[in-house]
Order: sequence, then C-alpha cells, then structure tokens
Amino acid sequence: MQGRSGPPRGAGSELEAAEIVRPLDPWPHSEAGRFHRVIALSMVVLALLVLAVALARHHSLAEVALLLVVGAGAAAAGHWLARDLRAHPANFPEARAAHGLRLNDAREPAETGWR
Repeated sequence: MQGRSGPPRGAGSELEAAEIVRPLDPWPHSEAGRFHRVIALSMVVLALLVLAVALARHHSLAEVALLLVVGAGAAAAGHWLARDLRAHPANFPEARAAHGLRLNDAREPAETGWR
C-alpha cells in the first residue's frame, strides 16, 4: 500500500476517510445582493427618465394622467429600492497586505523596507 497510513479500511475504525473543508469567504455572496439592488435601482431611474421625456412629448390629459400614475409607481419602487440599498451596507473585507496591496502605514519607510 503506497501513500496510505493508518489501519486498512474495514478494520473497525470509525473514521473511514477524512475530508478537509475550507469555508469560503461570504463576501462575494453578500455583495451580489447589493449589486443586484443597484442594477434594479438604475433601471427604475432610467424608467423615470423615459417617463419624463414621454411627459414632455405628450400633452393630452389622458396621456399625462397615465404617465403620472406610472411615474408615481416607478418613484415608489425607486424609493423602496433606495431604502433597501441603504439598509444593507457594503461588507467589503478589510484590505490586507496578503491581497497584494501596498497599504499606507503610519510607520516610517525605513521600518517597512519600502523607499
């Protein structure tokens, strides 16, 4: 048996195989929701811009009333999305030198080795 240590399988050991599990950082998953909220809010702002242009072009009473109702709905959706976006702050991980960044440090350049 090459490359194997310990008792053979089926020899009465409770642990047949060991699995090493490394937990993934929750950061990309937590920021995905924020990204989608920003995209949705951008779409609502774009819709309000299109509604404003349509309101400037169409002047009949029925068209203006319809555009104002749709605009009020879009504004309410935008308000809800903006409130939800503010309620979920960014959870970016702390920057560390291990990320390959040159971090500003209060130490003197002679202490850090950077000149």
